[in-house]
Amino acid sequence: KTLYLQQKEPSPLFHTKHLSYYDGVNYNHFMCVESINIVDGATRLVDPHYNNSYFGKHTEPLENVHKAMQYAQKRFVHAN
Repeated sequence: KTLYLQQKEPSPLFHTKHLSYYDGVNYNHFMCVESINIVDGATRLVDPHYNNSYFGKHTEPLENVHKAMQYAQKRFVHAN
């Protein structure tokens, strides 16, 4: 069972070091959550990055996505 999201609000901010396909690259980046599998937590992200190494659709565990969003918000608040 997969929950498909229709985002009406701005894209969330993610801290990339928590996403496996960024291999430790460490910065904040906006992207969209397309879907979440409610059985296993597999989360589909759509990354608008200009670099083809990161651009496109990627599946991440929900735990990674949660950490990436949580950490990005902490860094954003402290930076302002």
